[in-house]
Amino acid sequence: GKPEQGVVAILNDITVLKQRETALRTALLQQLAIFSHAPAGIIMTRKRLVEDCNGHMAKMLGAPLESIIGKTTEGWFGSRERWEIRGTEIYSAFARGEPCEYTEEFVRLDGSRFWTEITARLMRDAAGVPTGVIGVTRDISERRQAEAERRRLEDQLMQSQKMESVG
Repeated sequence: GKPEQGVVAILNDITVLKQRETALRTALLQQLAIFSHAPAGIIMTRKRLVEDCNGHMAKMLGAPLESIIGKTTEGWFGSRERWEIRGTEIYSAFARGEPCEYTEEFVRLDGSRFWTEITARLMRDAAGVPTGVIGVTRDISERRQAEAERRRLEDQLMQSQKMESVG
């Protein structure tokens, strides 16, 4: 066109869009901070392959994050049979619409074992379609050791009381 005929400009106010982007970015950073600093292991799987996990989970397993992502969780269970049984239990709970909570002895990368409490939930997309599983894992080895020691001491006390009554 000819400049003497004028200029047509179309302006769009994107203030609301920018505010929403900022709010979304802030929420994402907050969720990432929770994921990264949670005092429990957090793992996300799809088709029983690890898509992501936090540093606490890697530390519990004694493995670098890179060696966990993209791999199956089978090695954590000590045997393929144990892994398959637990998988059946987990997906049965999901089929009933329930989360799955269980206690399991896991195996670290170095072969040592530790006890965990796990809560697994099915993740869904906005349409409600299952997209994977999120698990929150707590190392309960010390608690189990303390419980075993308490039982041992209680048994010892009962035995002592029996001996005293026989006297």
